[in-house]
Amino acid sequence: MENKIYKYLWKMSLYINQNKLNLSDKKDGLSVMDQWIIEKCRLIIKKYLDNIKDNKLDEAKELLDNFFINDFYKLYRLVFENKIKSSKDFETSENVLLNVYLEILKMYFIYYPNIIKFIYSNLYHNSRNSLYNDNLNGYYFNETVLSFGEDIKNIFIDITKFRMETNISKKGVIDSVTLGIKKDDAMLFSNSLNDILKLINAKNVNIDFGNETYVESISNDKINVKKR
Repeated sequence: MENKIYKYLWKMSLYINQNKLNLSDKKDGLSVMDQWIIEKCRLIIKKYLDNIKDNKLDEAKELLDNFFINDFYKLYRLVFENKIKSSKDFETSENVLLNVYLEILKMYFIYYPNIIKFIYSNLYHNSRNSLYNDNLNGYYFNETVLSFGEDIKNIFIDITKFRMETNISKKGVIDSVTLGIKKDDAMLFSNSLNDILKLINAKNVNIDFGNETYVESISNDKINVKKR
């Protein structure tokens, strides 16, 4: 697992360098998925610190590893990657990505101090944000996005599994996807529609509003998979 974490830390740092991402003071205009990753990060920080206080270092690291790889790198980074640099919300999301990654580095510091120092000095040396500040301070929004974001993550996981099972590449287009969306989440879904459609990457996306959010069915080349 250690080698896997090293790999993702370096890959994320390389991604930031290659795309010349920079921090700014822009914190308005957060997308739903921006709000989700910030709120999820705050939740992880709290649970991480609780484990550290109880001397449960392994449990704290397991929690952090899962958040970093599955929530931040595999999902949120992909949402960000799909944004157009000229779009009005790009700079805001750029800030979110860099600030959340900085919080992740802070939590990894006790496990990999030398690596974290090196990454921080290379990525954040010109920034006022530091390993000692609360870099998520100043972001405010409706906390209901946390459960909605988790539902979207589960949809993404189901579709990723389908791609693997049917040998469709990450960039390959699926024929049709039908989603069940909670009626109460209709506004959040509408506000994050572009991000969700890019994650799904299907020719046709059908929506059924009901009591839960899930992947109802996926089809491609006459393959039809019922997910729940």
